[in-house]
Amino acid sequence: MLLAYRFNDRVGLYEVTCLGGVEESSGSVIGSGSEYAKARIETDLRETGNFNMNLTTNYAIDLINMGLKASDQDIYSKGFDMKIVRTDGVLSFGREIKRRTDETRKGLIKHIKGAAKK
Repeated sequence: MLLAYRFNDRVGLYEVTCLGGVEESSGSVIGSGSEYAKARIETDLRETGNFNMNLTTNYAIDLINMGLKASDQDIYSKGFDMKIVRTDGVLSFGREIKRRTDETRKGLIKHIKGAAKK
């Protein structure tokens, strides 16, 4: 579980471990594909020398995307979510991602059915 808070205009992110411990975190990956995602993100950070975690928002989003793509290797992963913690709140994109993914899938199936008729 991840906890995000804002206190005195400072945003904090904490990860609650399975044994009830609480650790401050600069970001986290969770779920069955998390090992693949974490490895891919760490590889990119190491290759670019960005371990200081002073990342731009766009670069952080690109890192998340790389991690999500890597997590596809996990056969138990299904769907994904992306959340961004800012001083003015938490942005959640899970519903939008699911809606657009469903729309794309429907369009693709329609296209495949049309091509199969030929």
